[in-house]
Amino acid sequence: MVYSRDARTSPTRGEHARTATIDLAGTAWPIYKLEAVAAAFLTFVLVAALTTAMQPAVLTAAAVAVLVWCARRPRSAPRDSAREAARSE
Repeated sequence: MVYSRDARTSPTRGEHARTATIDLAGTAWPIYKLEAVAAAFLTFVLVAALTTAMQPAVLTAAAVAVLVWCARRPRSAPRDSAREAARSE
């Protein structure tokens, strides 16, 4: 049997994993995601202006987005394997 778990009630997302959000079009966006998008956009514009080529601008912006996203996201606490094993039964 396959169980679906709602991300809002997941045991890996407790009080420690909450981040500040901004409401955009009815959706709460974590600030670290918006920072990653903004950094990627600025990088894209800068590299496109310097090189006048799309390929390096897109690839560099994508790399910056991934780096900012991963560096700024909140770290979750280690999982309690005994508690998760009890829930899965």
